[in-house]
Amino acid sequence: MYLTYPFEILHQLREVGAYYIYVCEQKSADIATTGPILLVPKSNKMVEMRGVQQPAIIMIISCTRSLLWTLTCAAFLFFFWALFARPTYWYGDDPSGHFGKMWHGMEVPLRALEKQVKNVDSPVMGGENNSMVVILTGSTLLAALCVLALKSLPPVQRPVSPPGASFKLKVKAILSTDLPPYGLWQWLCGGLNVLDALLVVCWLGLTLTWTYAKSAGRIPRIRASVAAGTSKRSYSLQMLDGVAQSFGWAATPNILLLFYPVPRNCFLHWLFGTDFPGLIKYHRWLGTGTIWTVTMHLFLYFCLWWHTSTWVEEVFHWPARGVSNLAGVIAWVCGMIMLMSSTSYIRRRWYSVFYTCHILGFIGFMAFAFMHYQGMWYYTFPGFALYLLDATFRIAQRMHTTPAHPSSQASDDGTLATLTFRWSHAADMLPSQIMWVNVPSVSVLHWHPVSVAHVQLDDTTEPSSAGTVTVHFKAYGAWTKALVKELQTGQLPLVRATGPFGCSRGHKWGGHQIMVIFAGGIGITPMLGMLRHMAGHARTRKTDPSHDMELPAKVYLVWSARSSTELALLDQELIDIAREDEAWLDIKLHCTSKHQVMPNRADMAKALASAPRLPGAGDSKASDARAFASRPDAISLSDVTYDGSSSSWASASAFFTQHGGLMSYHFGNLQWAVAHVASLFGAYFAGVLIYAYSAEKNNTDPSANRSWLIGLLLFGATCIMTMGMASAVILPTHFYR
Repeated sequence: MYLTYPFEILHQLREVGAYYIYVCEQKSADIATTGPILLVPKSNKMVEMRGVQQPAIIMIISCTRSLLWTLTCAAFLFFFWALFARPTYWYGDDPSGHFGKMWHGMEVPLRALEKQVKNVDSPVMGGENNSMVVILTGSTLLAALCVLALKSLPPVQRPVSPPGASFKLKVKAILSTDLPPYGLWQWLCGGLNVLDALLVVCWLGLTLTWTYAKSAGRIPRIRASVAAGTSKRSYSLQMLDGVAQSFGWAATPNILLLFYPVPRNCFLHWLFGTDFPGLIKYHRWLGTGTIWTVTMHLFLYFCLWWHTSTWVEEVFHWPARGVSNLAGVIAWVCGMIMLMSSTSYIRRRWYSVFYTCHILGFIGFMAFAFMHYQGMWYYTFPGFALYLLDATFRIAQRMHTTPAHPSSQASDDGTLATLTFRWSHAADMLPSQIMWVNVPSVSVLHWHPVSVAHVQLDDTTEPSSAGTVTVHFKAYGAWTKALVKELQTGQLPLVRATGPFGCSRGHKWGGHQIMVIFAGGIGITPMLGMLRHMAGHARTRKTDPSHDMELPAKVYLVWSARSSTELALLDQELIDIAREDEAWLDIKLHCTSKHQVMPNRADMAKALASAPRLPGAGDSKASDARAFASRPDAISLSDVTYDGSSSSWASASAFFTQHGGLMSYHFGNLQWAVAHVASLFGAYFAGVLIYAYSAEKNNTDPSANRSWLIGLLLFGATCIMTMGMASAVILPTHFYR
């Protein structure tokens, strides 16, 4: 058989219950997502991890871990309680209530104005709004610091299957169960499992809570105004106004939640053991829901203005004080541009168009949303600051440039490219991590996502974390095609990269009997990183029996590709392992191209020699073994003989550039924690500063205080102060190193 879409097979294997299954399918041009389907331990034996093993210290670490987990859960519960309760009476907007007194006591008074204005309290921020900032920011910071502390705790001796492991595995299996109809959900949103459905229900509950609470809260006032005859509008028109406004309110918590899955490396990845591709789908879903919520907000107001014959006046309404309708319309247009350019069709075929529209659309959406309603700052502040912190880390990484390694080459047929460059902390990389690569000679602004295929540490007498990183590209769009052409000329371009991102906990494939890997095309890249990682540990274990890395008893790789050029990425070491007697690795290769069908196995050696020449990524030999299968049956590598010749890539000598290699994303948990605190302080100080300016204008010259200008200043000051304070922590370490 050959694989084109392996989901049907996965549903069958799920019932077996003894596999550790990884799916690798092509999500964009060169980045693939991976994820475990089912984990079944091999035994209850102990895994001797390097770290603390004394019983007393183990108890202290366990108690500390339990405390940190409790604080993390409490922070999340408090965060979501505030989001759900804010539009309701449970939050305590009434100043006479207990919560109301506490919230109003959190005001930040402007002391200078209190001295100038007699008997007038001039707060910079209102109690309810300031309390939202404190709760959302404090809970986010507490969760982040607790996760960092959990990440920093030393490992202890523990069983593969501790008490309750079976229950946890059953819960994971239930939450990861795909919901029917599979094809419909795959077409609409890339698949929907039980966990995804629960999160969608929570999002609907949050949106409906805000919409209903804000609408219902206006009913008594509307009835009173109609009974007193103080309003020119009828009851139905006032209710339409209230419902339209409630959708605008409901969009504010959605915009806040939008930012949390966006950072490419943050505490959520470390907490849940996921990566950027695993969380970014929720960003897409939240973005779609947010834009449709804003669309309802705008559409209902359009209906109201059309009914009252004030459509033109209201649409272009840009007052000095109050809400600016035109700014809101422009923000909606920017949001629609982001939504339309983020479709799977555009992302896969014109990634540069998607990237450019997303960045420019985001800036326009946020700036004009702040000008539309300056109170947006209160509700988006902690998530926005977290995103800006991640952007600062990545900008600091982008300052470093290194020449490509001489082993970087392109295939003769111009379909694939291998790019190798030095990395100062290559030892910290894990299999299947991803990074964003920029080649200034191809495009100064375009950054391309790619999975790490291979990491080779420097072979030196002294311990070193430096080495080379290898990534593979397939010529899909303009950027990858231009890179292939440049490498074909023999030039070694300069390279910049950010990352690595994802898989902060590593992979837990140890202690499982069988691991099955499905890969398609260039999606093999992260899988090769996994297999090479396993091969390295297996090689170490032969010389050091006490090596603590446990590997699966058997690993099956099923790889389907359109051409033999892609199959040539498989390096010689993995092929040699698969050909050993009783090998732990079994490889099945499938070529789906109609124009590359093998006549029979006897002619395999001749066919291998005629395959396109592409450098592999092995640590000693290149992959001149161009094994591919004839349809419809797969061919096992154990039945194939190879000529064993080496290519120019393998014979290229090591070349140490004038740079030590590209820098890491951050230099330890402590730096990230300090930078996070500094960025939140900068963002909060920016809000206090701008609201203080607004309060002063209200008391000295109210006519000069323009609401849209305050919103724009809030957006700009938050960006500058957040990134500025974070840079004060991040940049010195980059300059020092």
